[in-house]
Amino acid sequence: MTIKFGTGGWRGIMGKEFTFHNLRLVVQAFSNFLKRKVKKDEITIALDYDSRFFSNRYAKEATRLFTLNGIRVLFPERDTPLPALAYKIVKNNLDGGMIITASNNPPLYNGVKIFSDNGASLREKYVKELEQEIRKIENDFRFVHRYPVSDLIQYRDFEEAYLNYLSSEIDKDIIKKRNLKVVVDPLYGSAREYIDKFFIANELYVETIHNFRDPYFGGTLPIIKKENLSDLSKKIIETKSDMGIAVDLDGDRFGIIDETGRYIHPNIILSLILNYLIEVKGLRGKIAKSIATSGLLSMIAKENNIEIVETPVGAKYISELITDGKVEFGAEQSAGFWYKPHLNEKDGIFGGLLVAEILSYYNRPLSQLINTLFNRYKKVYPLDKNLIINEKRVDKYNKFCDIKFKEIEGKKVKKVIKIDGIKLIFNDDNWVLVRVSGNEPIIRFYSEGRNKKEAEVLLSGILKVFNNV
Repeated sequence: MTIKFGTGGWRGIMGKEFTFHNLRLVVQAFSNFLKRKVKKDEITIALDYDSRFFSNRYAKEATRLFTLNGIRVLFPERDTPLPALAYKIVKNNLDGGMIITASNNPPLYNGVKIFSDNGASLREKYVKELEQEIRKIENDFRFVHRYPVSDLIQYRDFEEAYLNYLSSEIDKDIIKKRNLKVVVDPLYGSAREYIDKFFIANELYVETIHNFRDPYFGGTLPIIKKENLSDLSKKIIETKSDMGIAVDLDGDRFGIIDETGRYIHPNIILSLILNYLIEVKGLRGKIAKSIATSGLLSMIAKENNIEIVETPVGAKYISELITDGKVEFGAEQSAGFWYKPHLNEKDGIFGGLLVAEILSYYNRPLSQLINTLFNRYKKVYPLDKNLIINEKRVDKYNKFCDIKFKEIEGKKVKKVIKIDGIKLIFNDDNWVLVRVSGNEPIIRFYSEGRNKKEAEVLLSGILKVFNNV
């Protein structure tokens, strides 16, 4: 099979695409890559894994092969969230890193994400080099089972230093003064015992749910979606808490529930964060957002005379802009964001804590803060829908992207963007987007209107056109 990295690393079904043999191929290719790129006598990386079934075994196998290539590996004491890995790379001046994770894919999947020495996702040109290296060695690659070089494995705690770093980034005193009540849901993932430990260490109120390892994720998916956070919503109402923070499986994305138990779409939360960083923290540099992220961020940037850059969907695109110092803030629709003074990678743990700080700073309920944001800029309502890819739909998609759109459901098309699929922006700045996922065999449909009805009309309209192609 062809090993190809998508928008968030390489993923596949365990035992089918994601096998020990294919993992070894990736590790060997990355080892070869590091030996060419790193001008040091000794190469050191951090290797991490999530709470999925067999992730620890895959991680140990990867460690074995890295050490047999003479590469030193820092290995965590337990499954660890991605932001802690990114911080470990930067803090210890390492030469790169790898995490065994399939992020938000179903339990049968596993995968790999690879990081540079700056703690960011491997940039696109290096991903292509890595894929070329895999193709170069795959036909002749053979692995003889040998013991790892134990002297090159260093077991390390990834948690404490990262939590200490968060303590310097988040205003603990203002949260304490507000006496905020928070419920945390790590969704059975690797971010368990991180946000709650932060609150406990700082003598703040916190309750947690789903804070144990379950490779089947309680029968759902470890995705930041409204339907997956119903238990968190109930707990907030039951405990009369101020907010809920959910963090996905590998810790790079987060979700927020307000004091009424209502799920707040990531596009809206990211807009609230951006507004706070501009208004309170003095953010003035350029910002980036993926093509699928809300137009509300563009309005906030425009009102504050800040330039905005729109990218294809995928962490690697924004990470590259962040690490090159071209933007100070980045956002993507799937509940992830970047902030240059923090890390070069997404951090859902930091994101959740930052929203707690925002609530405490303004000393108002989250629902009120959202309404204030809408009144100041514009109310938005995002929607999305997925269709499973098959041969017929691939053909439809290719034809669909060639259509010269004039209008949808009576709304005139003002602008067409084709950097990732096809995005139609209408005269009232509402929009729709259709694109193929880089990580899953699905076609994604997005819409954004000023209210639920407008968004539904646009989404059903674009689906109707697609189905009639």
